[in-house]
Amino acid sequence: MDTNTLLKGIDRACLFASEWRNNNVHIEILDKSKLRISSNSSELGKIEETQSIIQSAVRRG
Repeated sequence: MDTNTLLKGIDRACLFASEWRNNNVHIEILDKSKLRISSNSSELGKIEETQSIIQSAVRRG
């Protein structure tokens, strides 16, 4: 997963979560291959973004 893409997605969700009482950003792993970033705002609504996860194998020997 590209770190820059992940941080930009979290930043977009934070814009919706600017209310001091509900400033939560939710991150959820879906099917081990996708990441869902979401946030709610009573004034603006909901934002939800899905990003792909690239898995890499690490061998130890």
